Amino acid sequence: MRAGVVFPRALQGRSQGKYPFAKVSDMNLPENGVFIKTANNWVDDDDIAALRAKPFPPETVIFAKIGEGLKQNRLRFLIKPTLIDNNMMGAMPIADKVDSRFFFYALSQIDFGEIAVGTALPYLTVSFLSEIELSLPPLAHRAIAGILGAFDDKIALNARMNATLAAMARALPSVVRGL
Repeated sequence: MRAGVVFPRALQGRSQGKYPFAKVSDMNLPENGVFIKTANNWVDDDDIAALRAKPFPPETVIFAKIGEGLKQNRLRFLIKPTLIDNNMMGAMPIADKVDSRFFFYALSQIDFGEIAVGTALPYLTVSFLSEIELSLPPLAHRAIAGILGAFDDKIALNARMNATLAAMARALPSVVRGL
């Protein structure tokens, strides 16, 4: 587990690059319901070298570590190497110990808002989170995570279909007026 890195304003706003640079707000993008598929900011290898940053690997679970974003308990799953901003943390499952999707679901059962420290501005620390024990089944039970993942995929597909239908419904009055 580790925290993200400071994201200088000079690098923000790029819509293309090799690596997404995820911020807390990117977890709200419609495409990022469970998996981080896109971001509002992208960086390249030169940027990573200048930042002295290391991308989080695929299958890392990311979440807000401070403030209101933390209280919302939003977790997302990385599907490609990604940098995350310093208001976030990433937890990486140990591949030979636990299935990454099951790890995601186990973390989703923790209320980060309840375990955060600080009153005016709640926050989490790597050392504090490292002490949390998770009850995880043996790797032989990977099928459970696969079934849960299939449900997540179906929910995401239904959300995209609903958004498309809502957009079509909003466009319908102007089409009718044009007739």
